[in-house]
Amino acid sequence: MVMRMVVVMIGVPCGDAFKNFCEKCVMGGTGKDANYGKDCNNECGGSARNDSCGVCSKPTGDRRTSAFADCNNDCFGTAVNDSCGNCAGGKTGKQVDYAKDACGICGGDNSTCLGCDGIPNSGKINDSCKVCGGDGSTCTAISTVNPSLLPTTSDSGRTVTVLGAGLDGSAIKCLFDGDESQGTVINRTHCQCTIPSGKTAGGKTFTVKVVKDSGDVATDDLTITLYDSTTTKITSLTPSEVLTGMDTSVTFAGNGFVDSSSAACIVAAGEKKMYFPATFQSGSYSCRLPASKKSMSITLALSLNRIHE
Repeated sequence: MVMRMVVVMIGVPCGDAFKNFCEKCVMGGTGKDANYGKDCNNECGGSARNDSCGVCSKPTGDRRTSAFADCNNDCFGTAVNDSCGNCAGGKTGKQVDYAKDACGICGGDNSTCLGCDGIPNSGKINDSCKVCGGDGSTCTAISTVNPSLLPTTSDSGRTVTVLGAGLDGSAIKCLFDGDESQGTVINRTHCQCTIPSGKTAGGKTFTVKVVKDSGDVATDDLTITLYDSTTTKITSLTPSEVLTGMDTSVTFAGNGFVDSSSAACIVAAGEKKMYFPATFQSGSYSCRLPASKKSMSITLALSLNRIHE
């Protein structure tokens, strides 16, 4: 006996199409391919998309920008943002750090490293006789005392070095506001003097002169200032974190700071110390640190005379 059965399909959800793995009606008259509903990672309902470089990834920020594009928007390119913040290298046609002058300053004009001969990085300076590249043999003069700023609690014997010209002689004397101190000749351009013990008050500034055995007095008067180190204190350093690859300005705020042309920020990384000029403004000191190529922890200190921290 042959039995006939008629199967009637009621409410077929996709009609002539079918459901794919993501439960989406595809093919047939839907106009949708079999993978409809999947992202490029084959995840149903996923958010991954092929970015501008054709790499399947989940969008972060601007979908038009690929994490695999360099700063020139070249896929898998080698251009980078240099230490001046400019996109360079790769296919940009520009060298990395192209905006630095001969002195290594972004946007600079070569003036910060000019020698007295007008040539960047020549290293030539005027000697104390105002001779470019001279050796201090054409006159008798003093031009610098170092340090010119000393703390009242200095434990270095209060010895200062006087730089000048024609300082060689069998006897050198230093005068601090007229009070005499025996000097020690180092060479033609350097001698050392000890500040008299009676001159210890903080906030005191006094003149320095040098007298040779021949009676010649150096032509320029210099000054030394004592500051009260017991009231000098750093209260903050900003910022405390910086980005690699970028020059950064840091600022020390504190109490009891005095303006000093020889002030410096001291960067300590391991056994190495580097000194960078510090500028005094509105009671604080600031200095500019060069870019670091890698992440590291450093110690920063401030010295008002590049000797005492």
